[in-house]
Amino acid sequence: MADEQVGEATGSPKERAPAPAPSGSVDSRAGALPEGVGSGARCRGDWQAFGGAGVEVKPCIERRTSGVVVSARVRAADPASAPVGATVWVWLMKADPDLVAQDRPAMTRDESTAHRCPISFRDDGSSVEECSRQFTPQERGVYTTAVDVGLSDSEFSPKWANRTFWGTQSVWKVTWPPT
Repeated sequence: MADEQVGEATGSPKERAPAPAPSGSVDSRAGALPEGVGSGARCRGDWQAFGGAGVEVKPCIERRTSGVVVSARVRAADPASAPVGATVWVWLMKADPDLVAQDRPAMTRDESTAHRCPISFRDDGSSVEECSRQFTPQERGVYTTAVDVGLSDSEFSPKWANRTFWGTQSVWKVTWPPT
């Protein structure tokens, strides 16, 4: 199965409307692809605002022969008032249609795939930072990236304990293992 695009990834998957196709390019403020993310990374085409944190994020996913890379590109929402830093959490989300239909997001995430990145922005707020990690899924299935961003730092997103929290997701899914 080829990588496929899913609907807009805000709110529960059941509520999502189709999203425009990702642009495949990095925003003009980004320059080249961030280190660690290959040219095969599939990212949302739009930036998702995290108003309370003053940042915007693009979740990405990339299937490699050795595993699945989940990542997030992060930039200041307003470079003139960029926060000094933020914490980004990324994790591998199993896109199980039964769990999605039952609105059970906590069952789609595995604690072992949660990854945290404290990030800092350049003084002028123009940088695009990246948080990524490669995982080898333990079971066959379809996966996507989910992310959260906040100004405080902790091992897991403060929303992780909320059993109805989905995170902001990539609009792309990948199948593991590669076929």
